[in-house]
Amino acid sequence: SSESEFKSITVYDSLDSANVLALPSSLTFDAEFESGNLRRAVQIGEHEYHLVTSTDVNGNGKHTQWFYFSVKNMKAGIDYKFNIVNMEKATSEFNCGMRPVMYSTKRAEKTGQGWLRDGHNIGYYPNTFPQKDPNKRYYTLTFSLSFPYGSNNNDDGDDVCYLAVNYPFTLTMQLQHIENIHKLHIAPQILRTTTLCKTLVGNPCELLTITNFSSPLTTTTTAVSSSSLSSSP
Repeated sequence: SSESEFKSITVYDSLDSANVLALPSSLTFDAEFESGNLRRAVQIGEHEYHLVTSTDVNGNGKHTQWFYFSVKNMKAGIDYKFNIVNMEKATSEFNCGMRPVMYSTKRAEKTGQGWLRDGHNIGYYPNTFPQKDPNKRYYTLTFSLSFPYGSNNNDDGDDVCYLAVNYPFTLTMQLQHIENIHKLHIAPQILRTTTLCKTLVGNPCELLTITNFSSPLTTTTTAVSSSSLSSSP
Protein backbone atom coordinates (compact mmCIF):
# COMPACT_ATOMS: atom_id res chain seq x y z
CA SER A 1 0.00 0.00 0.00
CA SER A 2 1.21 3.50 -0.73
CA GLU A 3 1.31 6.24 1.89
CA SER A 4 -1.06 8.30 -0.28
CA GLU A 5 -3.86 5.94 0.75
CA PHE A 6 -3.57 7.05 4.37
CA LYS A 7 -4.56 10.63 5.00
CA SER A 8 -6.29 10.73 8.36
CA ILE A 9 -8.64 7.83 7.78
CA THR A 10 -10.94 7.54 10.80
CA VAL A 11 -11.22 3.81 11.46
CA TYR A 12 -12.98 4.03 14.83
CA ASP A 13 -15.19 6.66 16.46
CA SER A 14 -17.16 5.78 19.57
CA LEU A 15 -19.58 8.69 19.08
CA ASP A 16 -19.87 8.97 15.31
CA SER A 17 -19.67 5.63 13.55
CA ALA A 18 -21.18 7.14 10.37
CA ASN A 19 -17.84 8.82 9.61
CA VAL A 20 -15.78 5.66 9.98
CA LEU A 21 -13.90 4.48 6.90
CA ALA A 22 -11.44 1.63 6.88
CA LEU A 23 -9.35 -0.28 4.39
CA PRO A 24 -9.42 -4.09 4.36
CA SER A 25 -5.96 -4.08 5.98
CA SER A 26 -6.90 -1.59 8.73
CA LEU A 27 -6.94 -2.68 12.34
CA THR A 28 -10.42 -3.07 13.81
CA PHE A 29 -10.72 -1.16 17.10
CA ASP A 30 -13.26 -1.49 19.89
CA ALA A 31 -13.65 -0.09 23.40
CA GLU A 32 -17.34 -0.76 24.04
CA PHE A 33 -16.77 -2.97 27.07
CA GLU A 34 -16.37 -2.49 30.80
CA SER A 35 -13.62 0.03 31.62
CA GLY A 36 -12.80 0.42 27.92
CA ASN A 37 -11.62 3.83 26.80
CA LEU A 38 -10.94 4.90 23.23
CA ARG A 39 -12.66 7.89 21.67
CA ARG A 40 -11.25 7.77 18.14
CA ALA A 41 -8.63 5.98 16.03
CA VAL A 42 -7.20 7.60 12.90
CA GLN A 43 -4.98 5.66 10.53
CA ILE A 44 -2.09 7.79 9.26
CA GLY A 45 0.07 5.05 7.71
CA GLU A 46 -0.07 1.43 6.72
CA HIS A 47 0.71 0.34 10.28
CA GLU A 48 0.45 3.60 12.25
CA TYR A 49 -2.50 5.12 14.13
CA HIS A 50 -3.27 8.31 16.02
CA LEU A 51 -5.53 7.58 19.00
CA VAL A 52 -7.69 9.90 21.12
CA THR A 53 -9.03 8.85 24.52
CA SER A 54 -12.11 10.08 26.35
CA THR A 55 -11.84 12.02 29.61
CA ASP A 56 -12.68 10.40 32.93
CA VAL A 57 -16.38 9.85 33.59
CA ASN A 58 -17.88 12.55 35.82
CA GLY A 59 -14.62 14.47 35.66
CA ASN A 60 -14.04 18.10 34.78
CA GLY A 61 -13.05 17.50 31.19
CA LYS A 62 -9.48 16.58 32.09
CA HIS A 63 -7.60 13.44 33.03
CA THR A 64 -7.03 11.40 29.89
CA GLN A 65 -4.43 8.99 31.28
CA TRP A 66 -6.44 5.75 31.09
CA PHE A 67 -6.71 3.86 27.80
CA TYR A 68 -8.06 0.37 27.24
CA PHE A 69 -9.16 -0.96 23.86
CA SER A 70 -9.08 -4.04 21.66
CA VAL A 71 -7.77 -4.57 18.14
CA LYS A 72 -8.18 -7.34 15.61
CA ASN A 73 -7.48 -7.92 11.92
CA MET A 74 -3.78 -7.58 12.64
CA LYS A 75 -0.91 -9.40 10.95
CA ALA A 76 1.53 -11.34 13.09
CA GLY A 77 5.17 -10.29 13.33
CA ILE A 78 4.63 -6.76 11.95
CA ASP A 79 5.36 -3.63 13.97
CA TYR A 80 2.30 -1.45 14.57
CA LYS A 81 2.74 2.05 15.93
CA PHE A 82 0.20 3.74 18.22
CA ASN A 83 0.28 7.44 19.12
CA ILE A 84 -2.12 8.55 21.87
CA VAL A 85 -2.16 12.27 21.19
CA ASN A 86 -4.30 13.82 23.96
CA MET A 87 -2.44 12.95 27.15
CA GLU A 88 -2.35 15.78 29.69
CA LYS A 89 0.27 14.95 32.32
CA ALA A 90 3.58 16.73 31.83
CA THR A 91 5.56 13.66 32.86
CA SER A 92 4.97 9.94 32.60
CA GLU A 93 6.38 6.66 33.87
CA PHE A 94 6.51 5.65 30.20
CA ASN A 95 9.65 7.78 29.97
CA CYS A 96 11.15 5.79 32.84
CA GLY A 97 10.86 2.29 31.44
CA MET A 98 7.15 1.55 31.90
CA ARG A 99 5.41 -0.35 29.08
CA PRO A 100 1.71 -0.81 28.30
CA VAL A 101 0.05 -4.16 28.94
CA MET A 102 -1.37 -6.50 26.30
CA TYR A 103 -3.71 -9.48 26.48
CA SER A 104 -3.89 -11.84 23.50
CA THR A 105 -6.99 -14.04 23.59
CA LYS A 106 -5.36 -16.65 21.37
CA ARG A 107 -2.16 -16.68 23.43
CA ALA A 108 -4.25 -17.14 26.56
CA GLU A 109 -6.05 -20.08 24.95
CA LYS A 110 -2.83 -21.72 23.76
CA THR A 111 -0.42 -21.04 26.64
CA GLY A 112 -2.48 -19.78 29.58
CA GLN A 113 -0.57 -16.48 29.64
CA GLY A 114 -2.73 -13.47 30.43
CA TRP A 115 -1.77 -9.81 30.64
CA LEU A 116 1.89 -9.08 29.84
CA ARG A 117 3.97 -5.92 29.57
CA ASP A 118 4.79 -5.31 25.94
CA GLY A 119 5.88 -2.63 23.49
CA HIS A 120 9.07 -0.92 22.34
CA ASN A 121 10.18 2.45 20.95
CA ILE A 122 8.15 4.04 23.74
CA GLY A 123 8.14 7.82 24.15
CA TYR A 124 6.17 10.55 25.89
CA TYR A 125 6.54 14.15 24.74
CA PRO A 126 4.61 17.41 24.14
CA ASN A 127 2.94 17.75 20.75
CA THR A 128 1.49 20.68 18.79
CA PHE A 129 -2.19 20.10 19.64
CA PRO A 130 -3.49 22.89 21.93
CA GLN A 131 -5.56 22.24 25.04
CA LYS A 132 -8.46 24.50 26.05
CA ASP A 133 -5.84 26.73 27.60
CA PRO A 134 -4.00 28.00 24.48
CA ASN A 135 -0.80 28.21 26.48
CA LYS A 136 -0.82 24.45 27.09
CA ARG A 137 -0.22 21.61 24.68
CA TYR A 138 -1.25 17.99 24.81
CA TYR A 139 1.29 15.21 25.15
CA THR A 140 1.77 12.15 22.97
CA LEU A 141 2.37 8.64 24.25
CA THR A 142 3.84 6.61 21.42
CA PHE A 143 4.70 2.92 21.37
CA SER A 144 5.16 0.12 18.88
CA LEU A 145 4.47 -3.57 19.21
CA SER A 146 4.03 -6.70 17.12
CA PHE A 147 1.23 -9.16 17.69
CA PRO A 148 1.90 -12.88 18.28
CA TYR A 149 -0.93 -14.10 16.04
CA GLY A 150 -2.69 -12.64 13.02
CA SER A 151 -4.70 -13.09 9.87
CA ASN A 152 -1.54 -13.77 7.84
CA ASN A 153 -0.98 -17.04 9.70
CA ASN A 154 -3.33 -19.70 8.37
CA ASP A 155 -2.60 -22.06 11.24
CA ASP A 156 -3.51 -19.57 13.96
CA GLY A 157 -6.10 -17.37 12.29
CA ASP A 158 -7.15 -13.99 13.62
CA ASP A 159 -6.68 -12.87 17.20
CA VAL A 160 -8.25 -10.25 19.46
CA CYS A 161 -5.73 -8.31 21.56
CA TYR A 162 -6.46 -5.87 24.36
CA LEU A 163 -4.11 -2.96 25.11
CA ALA A 164 -4.20 -0.86 28.28
CA VAL A 165 -2.10 1.61 30.23
CA ASN A 166 -2.06 -0.81 33.16
CA TYR A 167 -3.63 -4.05 34.34
CA PRO A 168 -7.40 -3.51 34.26
CA PHE A 169 -9.38 -4.05 37.45
CA THR A 170 -13.08 -3.69 36.71
CA LEU A 171 -16.14 -3.37 38.93
CA THR A 172 -17.16 -6.89 37.91
CA MET A 173 -13.78 -8.21 39.04
CA GLN A 174 -14.09 -6.36 42.33
CA LEU A 175 -17.57 -7.71 43.07
CA GLN A 176 -16.41 -11.22 42.17
CA HIS A 177 -13.49 -10.83 44.57
CA ILE A 178 -15.86 -9.84 47.39
CA GLU A 179 -18.12 -12.77 46.55
CA ASN A 180 -15.16 -15.17 46.70
CA ILE A 181 -14.19 -13.84 50.12
CA HIS A 182 -17.72 -14.52 51.34
CA LYS A 183 -17.34 -18.16 50.27
CA LEU A 184 -14.50 -18.74 52.74
CA HIS A 185 -15.62 -20.90 55.64
CA ILE A 186 -14.52 -18.28 58.18
CA ALA A 187 -16.19 -15.36 56.40
CA PRO A 188 -19.54 -15.43 58.30
CA GLN A 189 -17.63 -15.00 61.56
CA ILE A 190 -15.55 -12.00 60.52
CA LEU A 191 -17.14 -10.26 57.55
CA ARG A 192 -20.34 -8.33 56.83
CA THR A 193 -21.12 -6.46 53.60
CA THR A 194 -23.71 -3.72 53.24
CA THR A 195 -24.33 -1.09 50.57
CA LEU A 196 -23.12 2.25 51.87
CA CYS A 197 -24.44 4.33 48.97
CA LYS A 198 -24.67 4.55 45.20
CA THR A 199 -21.97 6.09 43.02
CA LEU A 200 -22.70 8.87 40.53
CA VAL A 201 -23.37 6.30 37.82
CA GLY A 202 -25.61 4.20 40.06
CA ASN A 203 -23.21 1.42 41.04
CA PRO A 204 -23.32 0.11 44.63
CA CYS A 205 -20.52 1.27 46.91
CA GLU A 206 -20.05 -1.61 49.32
CA LEU A 207 -19.08 -1.21 52.98
CA LEU A 208 -17.05 -4.14 54.30
CA THR A 209 -17.00 -4.60 58.08
CA ILE A 210 -14.22 -6.92 59.22
CA THR A 211 -14.13 -7.98 62.87
CA ASN A 212 -14.72 -10.89 65.21
CA PHE A 213 -18.49 -10.74 65.49
CA SER A 214 -18.50 -13.33 68.28
CA SER A 215 -16.58 -10.99 70.58
CA PRO A 216 -18.31 -7.79 71.74
CA LEU A 217 -14.96 -6.34 72.87
CA THR A 218 -13.34 -6.48 69.46
CA THR A 219 -12.80 -3.16 67.74
CA THR A 220 -14.58 -3.05 64.42
CA THR A 221 -12.52 -2.24 61.35
CA THR A 222 -14.35 -0.95 58.29
CA ALA A 223 -13.25 -0.56 54.73
CA VAL A 224 -15.09 1.18 51.96
CA SER A 225 -14.80 -0.57 48.64
CA SER A 226 -15.28 2.12 46.02
CA SER A 227 -17.28 0.53 43.21
CA SER A 228 -16.69 3.56 41.02
CA LEU A 229 -13.10 2.45 40.48
CA SER A 230 -12.74 0.55 37.26
CA SER A 231 -9.01 0.50 36.63
CA SER A 232 -5.72 0.10 38.35
CA PRO A 233 -3.68 3.26 39.12
